[in-house]
Amino acid sequence: MEVCIKNIYDSLLPGGYLSASEFISPSRYKYSQEEIDLINEARSMLPVELGGNTLFDLAELRAKLDADPSEAIRSDEINEIINRTFDTVIVKSYGGNILMRALGQDFFKNYSSDNLSHNKAILRLIDFEKELLKDSIKSHHAFFVGYKTQ
Repeated sequence: MEVCIKNIYDSLLPGGYLSASEFISPSRYKYSQEEIDLINEARSMLPVELGGNTLFDLAELRAKLDADPSEAIRSDEINEIINRTFDTVIVKSYGGNILMRALGQDFFKNYSSDNLSHNKAILRLIDFEKELLKDSIKSHHAFFVGYKTQ
């Protein structure tokens, strides 16, 4: 990753920038039990037809990880490497910790924007995640702009 980011930096002219949106933690989706519990709490806020009666299990991610050994590898180091390489870096975290995992297959198969209870459930989940990010958990996603001055 260091070589890749450094090559991007070196390829830029002075005044050039990198724009990236990245999953920044945890590497290989090694969620803590606290995060899994919060994902399950969020799922419980959903109507049954949207997955409100299912628990998140890390096994849901196994096929993705098995298919791509580079998936989320060292993702928790991206922020540090970009900051160490670029002259100026702007980072804007945008969450996704809860919503990315709480909204499973049932949600995407059955969600209807015309259904008031579905919309209310989504708003509850968004508020739930916003409060967690504000008070206690670190964002898993960030938008980066890295700037090269020289």
